[in-house]
Amino acid sequence: MTTLTSVALVCASPQQEAALETIIRASGLNTFPEMGEAAFASELADIRLLVHAEVRNTASEHDLSTALEGSPTVISGNGEVALLTGANEVDSYLSSALSVFVRGKVAASLLIPHSYALEDEIDSLVARNQIPMRFQAGHVYYCFDATNSAPDSINKALGSCIAMYSVAWILGGSGCDYKPILAFIPVFDGDGWALAGSIDALFPALRCRMH
Repeated sequence: MTTLTSVALVCASPQQEAALETIIRASGLNTFPEMGEAAFASELADIRLLVHAEVRNTASEHDLSTALEGSPTVISGNGEVALLTGANEVDSYLSSALSVFVRGKVAASLLIPHSYALEDEIDSLVARNQIPMRFQAGHVYYCFDATNSAPDSINKALGSCIAMYSVAWILGGSGCDYKPILAFIPVFDGDGWALAGSIDALFPALRCRMH
C-alpha cells in the first residue's frame, strides 16, 4: 500500500459538496431506484476528497472538473511526457484500501463503472480482464467481492472511470437486503477522488490525519 504520507483526506468546500451531492444522489436513484432517496442520506452527510499530500492545502479551492496545480509529476525518459505520479499514487492507495475492505467483509460488494463500455462488449472485456461485469441502469460495472478483490484488478477498473461522471459504489448486505456503504467519484481531472459515506471504515488511519 502507498505510504500514508503520500495521500490525504481533505474537507470539501461547500460548493464542491453541493456539486458532489447532486451527482451522487442522481447516480444512486438511477442505479438503485428501489432504495429511495433516504437510503443515500448517510453518504451525502459526509463527503471528503482524497488527494496527493502535496496538494492537500489547495484541493478544496479548485474546480472539481480541472486538474490540481502542483500535483507531483515525473518526466519520462525522453523528457517530453509528464506522468501524473500524484494521481497514480492516490489510485494505488485507494485500490489497496478498497481491496482490504471488501476482502474483509463477506457481505460487501464493489461496483466500479466502465464508462466507455457498451453492454454487448461485456463478454469480451471479461475474457480480457478476468473481472466479472454486469449491466445495470444503463451502465457497465466491474463487480468485486471478497473472492476477487485484488488491488491490481481494482486499480485497473478505476482507470475506466471518467472524472465528475463515474460514480462507484461499495454495498453491504446480500440479495434484496443491501445498502450503500460508500460512493466515490474521480475528480480534478483524475488527480483525486471524492468519497462519500462510511469513510472511517475505509480509511481509519487517514481519518485522524484529515486536513
